Amino acid sequence: MLRSLLASSALVALFVVSCTDSETAAPKPAAPVTDAGPVAPTQVCAESLPAPEETFADKACPIHAPAQPDAFDAVLGKAGLDRCSLGYTAKDWSIFGGAFVKDPFRLPWYNEVHDHAVRAPAFGRKLVESLDGAAASTQPVTNALGVAAYGLGESAAPCVMPFELDAHNPLAAAVAKVVADGGGTADLPALIADASDIPLPLQRALAQVVLAGGAAEAAFRAVIAGLSAADLVQLGRVDAFTLRSKSGAPKVNDATTISLLSTRFDELALARGAAELSLRIETAGLAAFAGATGFDFEAETPYGRIIVRDGKNHEHAPQGSVLLLVDTGGDDV
Repeated sequence: MLRSLLASSALVALFVVSCTDSETAAPKPAAPVTDAGPVAPTQVCAESLPAPEETFADKACPIHAPAQPDAFDAVLGKAGLDRCSLGYTAKDWSIFGGAFVKDPFRLPWYNEVHDHAVRAPAFGRKLVESLDGAAASTQPVTNALGVAAYGLGESAAPCVMPFELDAHNPLAAAVAKVVADGGGTADLPALIADASDIPLPLQRALAQVVLAGGAAEAAFRAVIAGLSAADLVQLGRVDAFTLRSKSGAPKVNDATTISLLSTRFDELALARGAAELSLRIETAGLAAFAGATGFDFEAETPYGRIIVRDGKNHEHAPQGSVLLLVDTGGDDV
């Protein structure tokens, strides 16, 4: 759980820039990238996509009715109902008891959708359309996270300002800042020497992602700062709700766990942080360097290693925590 945001940064960066024609293909030389020099930072925003939420003219009847009544309307009429009245009222919900009505895990949209039964299919279609639109966009991860945040009751369509970079040694300076922010001491001359064979345009793109990863880790640590070790164990088991897990799911009948998952842990902050991180990665322009060769960089930080490999064939062996892994191509293992 502690590395969830950082894992996403490493994976997105890896998939954005890695490419190979076949399992045995030799790396292609990258097309030269013109170095236009540092540019003035300008705000970058997530793409504007249709919201998964639908709007209705009549809030008392939030459904889509057919232009003409059909057989379904006829059946409802025989029961003294119509499309607007088919569903659950507050009195209906009370039958299930107070604990059900005040379920702390109920998502914000649940009642509105289920109070009117014929609204549910339209809600599902709109949600699928939104996810499909996100997948087809130029910022698929950012926009998919935005749809997920809507499910939590809030928009997560971020805007970010690019980080200010060192004009001469952007990557080394960025890594040094992440090390310092994590409480470590960086050897800046050594970092500069190690990064010297990386073209400056690629250094600038990498520096943005490095700083984004460091900021995401710091933000995540701030979110969990007030939680106990036992709380973190329970959070680490959340994936077992949908995936098989040896550790099992959180203890949802335990009062402490209920308060943790429903109020004390800020999942919206997690969604917003993940969306901002992915936006910075997806707009860093790393794809322009696919196939680039002639460099190799690695540095340790308090948050994990930063690894940059060129388009040659490499073997990436698991060795501890990784903050960021970027490989520009090749037949990698």
